[in-house]
Amino acid sequence: HWLLGAGYYSIFNFKEALSCYQNALKLLPNNAQSLEKAGECCVELDKFTESIPYLEKAISLSSSNLQLINTLSLCYMNMGNTRQAIELLKEGLKFDNPILNSNYVFEHQYLWDDFSPKNNYKIHRGWGSEQEDKTPKKYCFKKEVSRKKNLKIGYVSEDFRHHSVRHFFLP
Repeated sequence: HWLLGAGYYSIFNFKEALSCYQNALKLLPNNAQSLEKAGECCVELDKFTESIPYLEKAISLSSSNLQLINTLSLCYMNMGNTRQAIELLKEGLKFDNPILNSNYVFEHQYLWDDFSPKNNYKIHRGWGSEQEDKTPKKYCFKKEVSRKKNLKIGYVSEDFRHHSVRHFFLP
């Protein structure tokens, strides 16, 4: 069942893949991989509420799986449970993962009930300085920039569905 689910998942047939992973879970209910994939299928089908039990159980079996933590936090965020997303990402900060850290910084802005500009600035500034320290300093642009030309800035990513900047592209 798991391999058949993986085949359906690879061709983006998430509904059939979910059915296969659910059948696999009937045989092995504590299989972390099947739970993770069933949760991811639900996310791909925009069934965030349905994905949470799968992902939470998978995390309980594999607590250091950073992809699971990130996916579950995105589910909470998409459901409007910003507080739960932040708490989960805060727990994930101990792994020093740049994606989890980035999502924590981004989602922290949506905690309006205890929003503080000074605290928000401190969090963003801390993240920025951490990233600056990790960035290689070998880039040097020798071409003089003309103020008469328009500056074109682009962003290319294959993971806009799961990336923190995805919110900037929503209407």
